[in-house]
Amino acid sequence: MKLLEFKSVHRDTGYFVAQKIEKGKDAGKPRDFDPHSHDYYVIMIITGGTGEHQIDFRNYTYNAGSVFFLSPGQVHRVKETAPNYGYVIVFNHDFLIRSGIDPDFFENINLFRPYGDSPPLVPEPAILEKLGHYAEEMLNCQEMQDTFRYEALGANLRLFLILSNSSCDLGKNRDHTLDNALITIREFRKLVNQNYAVWHKAGDYAQQLSITPNYLNKLVKTYLSSSTKDFIQNRIIIEAKRRLLNPKNSVKSVAYELGYSNPSQLSKMFKACTGKTLTEFRESLDDSF
Repeated sequence: MKLLEFKSVHRDTGYFVAQKIEKGKDAGKPRDFDPHSHDYYVIMIITGGTGEHQIDFRNYTYNAGSVFFLSPGQVHRVKETAPNYGYVIVFNHDFLIRSGIDPDFFENINLFRPYGDSPPLVPEPAILEKLGHYAEEMLNCQEMQDTFRYEALGANLRLFLILSNSSCDLGKNRDHTLDNALITIREFRKLVNQNYAVWHKAGDYAQQLSITPNYLNKLVKTYLSSSTKDFIQNRIIIEAKRRLLNPKNSVKSVAYELGYSNPSQLSKMFKACTGKTLTEFRESLDDSF
């Protein structure tokens, strides 16, 4: 499985690329892309065509009018069932700094999910038309030779993300006035992403956040629709699946890398959550990909 690095794929620019999704070499024929991951963010706006998008081993059937948001590290595969048209926008962390996009803004939007469910956003037609307008503006801005080119790109990207976030059903009915709770959830997610291979228990995270495990579990259920235990285990499972895609990684080495001195412990948890042992999952990869 390939890891596509921004500096290798997009040699002409170091931060940001917007381009149209158009016909492949075999005009009119649906395309099937090999599974891969990126070290940068990807936004896919599908204005025409259909297909199936597999993201971190979950399948999403999509039609025209779908918008996908991918975080660095997510494994995905696109299989068109009818030729796709639209836009793809890619950028890395350096772009956020260069264009003046505040990291807190990026953390607070409810779009990019580094693991777990990543279903497409399906906005109303009028909203989709506006998103297409911002995509076109980004296409135009990246051709500019102006000193403030990146600021212009960042401004349009911010507008695109704000409009997308306002159209997102997830979290619309939650109480976003609880600033302290939201800050805690954001810190919890960050801690899980940084320490999933070291801390496997809810109590570890609650202690770091200076709250009780019960209160943390209440917050996670309210804002993330999951128990603390399930959220942590899901992050570990996603990472195990990603690493097992590489045939050079043994089941034992993956378990050790994820903080399990006894591989059977990880395999037992993995099977309880997925219905398959680590070995059975690896054997099933040929059928999935």
